[in-house]
Amino acid sequence: MGIYVAMGVWTQGKLPQFCSMEDFVQDLWRTHSCGMLRSEHAGEQVVLCGWLHRKRDLGRLVLMDLRDQSGVVQLNFSAYGADEQVMRAGRESVLLVKGELQRRPEDARHSQLATGEVEVLVAHAEVINEVVAGELPYLFDDERVRTKEALRLQYRYLELRHPEFQNTLRLRSEVCRQMRELLLQENFVEVETPVLYKPTPEGARDFLLPSRLHPSKMYALPQSPQMLKQLLMMGGVERYFQIVKCFRDEDLRSDRQPEFTQLDIEASFVTSSAIKHLCLSLCRAIWQDSALSFEELSYAQALEYFGSDKPDLRYGLPLVPLTSLFQDHPLQPLAEAAAPPRISSSLPVSGGGIYGMFIPTKLIAFSRKELDQFADRLKAASQSGSARFFYFKVQEGELSGGLARHVSSELHAEILRCGRAAYQKMMPKVVDSSHVSCLFEEVHQQGTWFLVSSARRTEAQKLAGELRSEVAQRSVQQHIEGLRSFLWIHSFPLLSYSAEHGCLEAVHHPFTAPSASQRELFLSLHSKDVSQACGLLSDAYDLVCNGYEIAGGSLRIYQEDMQRKMFELLGLEAVEVEQKFGFFLEALRYGAPPHGGIAFGLDRLMMLLLGKENIRDVIAFPKTTSGACLMSQTPHSVACELLEELHMRFSESGGADTGPEK
Repeated sequence: MGIYVAMGVWTQGKLPQFCSMEDFVQDLWRTHSCGMLRSEHAGEQVVLCGWLHRKRDLGRLVLMDLRDQSGVVQLNFSAYGADEQVMRAGRESVLLVKGELQRRPEDARHSQLATGEVEVLVAHAEVINEVVAGELPYLFDDERVRTKEALRLQYRYLELRHPEFQNTLRLRSEVCRQMRELLLQENFVEVETPVLYKPTPEGARDFLLPSRLHPSKMYALPQSPQMLKQLLMMGGVERYFQIVKCFRDEDLRSDRQPEFTQLDIEASFVTSSAIKHLCLSLCRAIWQDSALSFEELSYAQALEYFGSDKPDLRYGLPLVPLTSLFQDHPLQPLAEAAAPPRISSSLPVSGGGIYGMFIPTKLIAFSRKELDQFADRLKAASQSGSARFFYFKVQEGELSGGLARHVSSELHAEILRCGRAAYQKMMPKVVDSSHVSCLFEEVHQQGTWFLVSSARRTEAQKLAGELRSEVAQRSVQQHIEGLRSFLWIHSFPLLSYSAEHGCLEAVHHPFTAPSASQRELFLSLHSKDVSQACGLLSDAYDLVCNGYEIAGGSLRIYQEDMQRKMFELLGLEAVEVEQKFGFFLEALRYGAPPHGGIAFGLDRLMMLLLGKENIRDVIAFPKTTSGACLMSQTPHSVACELLEELHMRFSESGGADTGPEK
């Protein structure tokens, strides 16, 4: 028999019956919510509370719209004596109104409004909190007024009153409810993990908090509960989830905030296929589409054919690998990019790359100026300095412009062959290819070929992928509105080589397991075996929607010797490993089960679900791209006395110093 607590009442054996919203409303200031009133309520006496949404003074008749979270209803003051305070109240003043609900005259009904058939004949009204007319900093619900985002963020509490934002917050709440219900049905347990913790190697800077009780020591805000959720698996929880705040001190952009919310999932005795199936169930519930499915691509395929590890598959335009065709080409930049890579045992080998993309004229025709602009932007984006941009046009089988005089009929035929192969392989995965003309054979007669080359294959892929995205936004964006494309990316590299730091780095994080077929090789490697190490694959996976990563995870390392080997390959000294991860390695020693998991970015998911372009539009109180809150003026200065309590001081250069004064 379970024991539950609700609203101060203990009950045993069954869950309590919670009061309905209408009962809840009646126990407060009002009898009804504004947006719930309908013609069947006509004749009832109502007490309403809300914000003054609109006021229309028609001389002998004054009409007002009263708004609360549920919607808007019209107030008719024809039977109410003039009350100076009520009549002068400005928009967004808080009112209490009593009166009789009546049907509107036939010619005054509003068919587009849920309460458009009724109005309240006001018998009594009072101003609970007045806004003087004209004092609002901006009209947050007037579509005709363009308001700067900085002003909207400064007065965010006003923007939150907008019905669209109210719906956003309600939908976000509903999505969280659906997530919880589905996971609870699958026997997952919701567990909270600490916010004050220690730095974790997640790939970004940590936010650090000084400890008053432990001078010169810091807490870190978790980038994710990575080690903690793995420790829950070691603690026998088996199936865990949490909707949790995470913190990363990194450069911000439209789909990234310094603090964000994720649905964190971890399970024991699972495979990557089981995780994928769970994610599919979650997405079908969230998007309310039982037919929703995931296309699959390996990490290598995604880069080779789309130039990104999170490609948008709503449109076609696959990249065409052309490197092998230009090995003996007379143009030096092309020949150098196509040259076979130099073999090295101590450095990863990738060689150069050449990638083409064909744009049919029926999609878009480019001017010479536009093509030159593409070339300039690509050259500026090249980190190696070796990237080049080429093009040639095809019209009725004839080549012209740009690279045309360097492309023989034989080479053109080979380019077309490679193009057909790429289209046949990748176009079936595209959500809707009709706007790209379905078959490559039908479009190659007239259009523009783009070629991107670089002495570094990864750079050629990345730049070609960026070019693909830009061209798509200009040519097919209007054709893909409303489409959804889900893509499961798998077989990520386990490790990569950082030329900047001269060492190996974890592609996901250092707790990611190597692919099952390569684990013996992994255990035999040394940190100097860079080339072999960079060839290892991992059991990591990402879920991509419309070109955004909305979830990422992996199967984890669950054996101590394998975890120590990972730290060794990453170049961590034994002392550092014990300081940072000693407790975790010890836990692995005491019977850790095989486990894996995934985390959904809730903010990014909501952005896509609502068709927004910035996650600030789905977060109640977001930060700017500089990490500031304009409403509260955060971050702000701290009094010297508080810094002294924390054993800190700021140097003249602006840096922080910890520890007692010398």
